[in-house]
Amino acid sequence: MRHVTEEKKVDPGLPYLAGHFPEVTIYPGVFIIDDVERAVAAVTGAPVHLTHLRSARFLRPLLSGDGFRFHLQITPAASGFEVDARCEGPDGVTAATIKAVFDAG
Repeated sequence: MRHVTEEKKVDPGLPYLAGHFPEVTIYPGVFIIDDVERAVAAVTGAPVHLTHLRSARFLRPLLSGDGFRFHLQITPAASGFEVDARCEGPDGVTAATIKAVFDAG
């Protein structure tokens, strides 16, 4: 089992955020899931693919300019990795939790 922490920032200048939402930039939940997948691949050194999303809870929005941090617990599984992830916003409050299985290869 590995424990990893990763940091990111919501960049309102990225083109895919322009319409999400016009007056208040909100980082989409699916991007948080994608960030978890990218972090698992970087940490394990293996290409990974989401196979099972056991749970995803989005508890507060991440807004334009917000810095946020992932805390990942990565456990090897039969064909990949089981991951418990917690994303906290700039104030340290949990913004999302993800439990997922990623296939390696």
